[in-house]
Amino acid sequence: MTALLLFTLIASLGVLVGAVVGFASALVAMPLLFLMLPPDLAVVAFSLLTLFMNLVVVVETRRVIAWRSIALLTAAGVVGTLPGAWALAHLHAGTLRLIVGGITLSFGLLFLLRPPRLPEHPALDTGLGLVSGWLNGCIGQSGPPVVFLALARGWSKDAFRGNLMAYFFILNIVSVAAYTQLRLITPTALLYGAAALVPAFLASLLGIWLKNRIDEKTFRTVALVTIICVGLVGLIRR
Repeated sequence: MTALLLFTLIASLGVLVGAVVGFASALVAMPLLFLMLPPDLAVVAFSLLTLFMNLVVVVETRRVIAWRSIALLTAAGVVGTLPGAWALAHLHAGTLRLIVGGITLSFGLLFLLRPPRLPEHPALDTGLGLVSGWLNGCIGQSGPPVVFLALARGWSKDAFRGNLMAYFFILNIVSVAAYTQLRLITPTALLYGAAALVPAFLASLLGIWLKNRIDEKTFRTVALVTIICVGLVGLIRR
């Protein structure tokens, strides 16, 4: 019961952050969840939960989603998700914890800096999409590569949230299908995802309400500092 409650609180916190800034839900939640749950359970339960949470934001931002601009990125992400899901099913738990801690810390530091401008190029979108997809399937963290790309290309606030959430939602569908095929979706994972659904949904609505009423730049900085600290804790406690 304690683990279920902690999962609900941590997952809802991640969803809240993601609803406000358009990313970082998994960067906030996954390192903490990895400290208390087996990696496969944490990733699968959180993926089931965020499948519905991302849909909420996609519906809210549907008019600003530029599907053409993320088509190649999304296709590559879908392809990368499949070997990532296989890695989740077969890698040692300690290795997965090291990966999630390292990715969280590295990209948290990177996001605090100003990314260089990146040109529009199919090879770049394909490469980052493949990496993002692999991370999505393996540790539930598809965000870092594509967020870096979005920041480097200077997407507007609305396009940033809408495009990324549409991308995450599609990859969520693929990862859940892959986890089903690999028999990673257990009754326990379903229980955890279902238990957190209502609190996370309310957190998502709160995040949508907050995003136009707070200083997003300050909130994002605080979120990134939090992510860095979480990544450090994850590496130390792995």
